Amino acid sequence: MDIQTGESIIPIAFATDENYIVPTLVAFKSAVINTNSDNKYIFFILVEKDVSDAVKKMFFSIIDMYQYITLKFLIVGHLIGNVNIFQNGPVKGVSLVTYYRFLLPGLLPEYDKALYIDTDTIIKNDVAQIYEYNMNDAYVAGVRDIVEYQNETVRCKELSIDSLHTYINAGVILLNLKKLRDTNLAHKMLKVASTSSFPYNDQDIINSICYGYIAILPFRCNVILDYLSNPSTISEVLNIDYEKETKQPI
Repeated sequence: MDIQTGESIIPIAFATDENYIVPTLVAFKSAVINTNSDNKYIFFILVEKDVSDAVKKMFFSIIDMYQYITLKFLIVGHLIGNVNIFQNGPVKGVSLVTYYRFLLPGLLPEYDKALYIDTDTIIKNDVAQIYEYNMNDAYVAGVRDIVEYQNETVRCKELSIDSLHTYINAGVILLNLKKLRDTNLAHKMLKVASTSSFPYNDQDIINSICYGYIAILPFRCNVILDYLSNPSTISEVLNIDYEKETKQPI
């Protein structure tokens, strides 16, 4: 994909609740210490309700020495409505927080795109490298996921799509906020979440609703540790050089 430059501020979002503050702090700090002073960054922490002053102090202390970084907490619990969590799915411990990413087009009307990162992620390099990818007409961009690949017929039927070849992992995704606003797809995804449930929750909904408008990022943008045990199979299925892609992960 081509590199797109010229945007002055890089918006990056995390979502968490009071049970996951410490991992979020770790993810946030790992992102901050790998930023580049040539850029400007604004981090948004999406939370259900207001967090304590002590928690805020911990987060803000991380950016004390970074004049080019801004941090904001956004209270969004009241905006999510009733959504379904797939109770017996392969991903355990999922909460309503996982759907907060659907709110970003409305929460950030001043931005055309934003990077969303799950809080169980460790950042090893400057995330601006992901943000700068040119999405063209895609609604979202992410790394291909091998989830249930062996059941492609079943999965495609579940998601009402033709192929899993553009099925992405939603843990690190670049969102085309403008396109999602213009097409009202964020609202549609929340509506689907309130009326149906899928094994991989928000990830399945993103891949279903955005099908045909999904861009694929290089695997180094989101190295999935579950794949480490079987790199040769991953390389074959995803048509990548797994070892090469994981030498310099972002």
